[in-house]
Parts: sequence; structure tokens; C-alpha cells
Amino acid sequence: MKNLAEYLFEHRAKNLPAIDLAEIFDRLIWVLDDNDRQIMETIETWLLGNDSEKIEVALLMNEIFPFEDRLQMENVLNRIAIDFPKLSHHCSKLIDTRRKQHSA
Repeated sequence: MKNLAEYLFEHRAKNLPAIDLAEIFDRLIWVLDDNDRQIMETIETWLLGNDSEKIEVALLMNEIFPFEDRLQMENVLNRIAIDFPKLSHHCSKLIDTRRKQHSA
């Protein structure tokens, strides 16, 4: 199985809330031996894409910030907020949380 995140997304129960899948990914980050790289690469790819369901799962993860560069993350999330207004509050929350952590 080449990409665990894609596999789990494609084979999830269709009524599974996005937050529940995001929590599974959050937990997997701590148990995989690749230091979360595969899941992070997939999540970042989803955030750069146009699938609102995948984007929502990525935005609901709590254990990591996507993209090593904070400004890149903000640019991507600002685009998502414009393209997918129903996800804008998730984008704002993630940006605010990272800014607070960055300034601490």
C-alpha cells in the first residue's frame, strides 16, 4: 500500500465525519516510522487541490501544521477560504493558532 492517507480516505465509511478521519490521521502521525512525512505530503497535496472533502479533513487535523513555512501555509489557506467559504473558519483558526505558537 503506497499511500495510507489516500487509501483510508477512499475506503472510509461514507457517513464518517471529517473530524473523525482527521483524528485518525493525527494518531497515525505518532505511530508511523517515517516521522509523519507520508501523511504530511498527502495532506499538503490535498490542501493544494480542489477536493473540498479532502481539504476539510486536512484542516481538521490538530497534531501538525501543514507546510514548514508559515507564510506558505497562510497563502494556501487564504486561497481555500476564498474558494471554499464554508471552510474559511477552519482556515482562520489554523492561521491564528500557528501565529500564536510562532510568536510565543
